[in-house]
Amino acid sequence: MRDALKVPAEAVMTLETQRGVYVKVPGEQGSGERWQEKFVPCRFGITDGEFTEVLEVLSDFPLEPDTEIYTRLPRRAADR
Repeated sequence: MRDALKVPAEAVMTLETQRGVYVKVPGEQGSGERWQEKFVPCRFGITDGEFTEVLEVLSDFPLEPDTEIYTRLPRRAADR
């Protein structure tokens, strides 16, 4: 996967019927959360079990190589 955008295979999740990744974004003002997660739907290519290739981002979110993504979703303050 040379020069390919790839994510940890365990970060690929499903929301309803769409596959994608959750990315770390600043919390909305007044939410009490410093960070929140945003689901970014994607189309994926090959995987070696450790990393999975991102072929296409299916939203307007700019998924870049330095974007922080979740492999496990954090617990919300309200859930603690």
